[in-house]
Amino acid sequence: MGAQETYLYYNLLLTGIALMMCVILFFKGSMALQQRFVQLHADKQNTALQSADEERKRIAADLHDETNGILYGLLRKTERILPADEQSSAYLTDLYAGLNDVGDSVDKIISEGIPIPAGENGLLYALQGLVVQKDGTGGICMFCEVAELPTLPPAVELQLYRIVQELTQNAIKHSGAKHLWVRSFFSGEGLQLIVEDDGTGFKQRDPGSAASGRGVANLYQRAALAGANIAYDNSRGCKVSITVPKTAF
Repeated sequence: MGAQETYLYYNLLLTGIALMMCVILFFKGSMALQQRFVQLHADKQNTALQSADEERKRIAADLHDETNGILYGLLRKTERILPADEQSSAYLTDLYAGLNDVGDSVDKIISEGIPIPAGENGLLYALQGLVVQKDGTGGICMFCEVAELPTLPPAVELQLYRIVQELTQNAIKHSGAKHLWVRSFFSGEGLQLIVEDDGTGFKQRDPGSAASGRGVANLYQRAALAGANIAYDNSRGCKVSITVPKTAF
């Protein structure tokens, strides 16, 4: 590998690593700041959750508009490098794969920040995508049985998505389940989303008590923001029903 080629290779490598570290630190730092705000201002939980969601959207938009462009430029530069020998070719292959991995990580952060596509059936597509993404994680087979959903305000759709997202993550971490289903039912009374698994069940606590975890409290607060109610059934596994009355549409 020539001196100029070596310099360009390491320059791209260090730039890619630095970019990835900045993205991760910025995102985690922002989320940590939001979490501290929530902990210090327990009486303003709803505002904090909305603020966190807006911050996620802002970060995702910045990553999409700026960081993805930088990564694309680095990938194109890497493609123009002509390796001098097999060792150089192997280095470039690893570098290109690493930059693609960074791009995939950035895309994942973007999708987490802006999970619901605009337009009709956005929540439906988002829930289907969530199940596909998480399927197999923790040894759980996941199924999405969500029919076409009614048109809901974007803020309500976001809170419902976050609730289902949190419930699936809780199942992966704690349930020991083998199967999980995300279902929907719609009637004249309203919309019902159900997340059900065949695991060990969920020890329900008063969401306002000291024993209640932060994640549990967030579920109730998000439901309140969506104008919805949450009910648990632990008779077989864990079944969580989120009901949105028509008056909330």
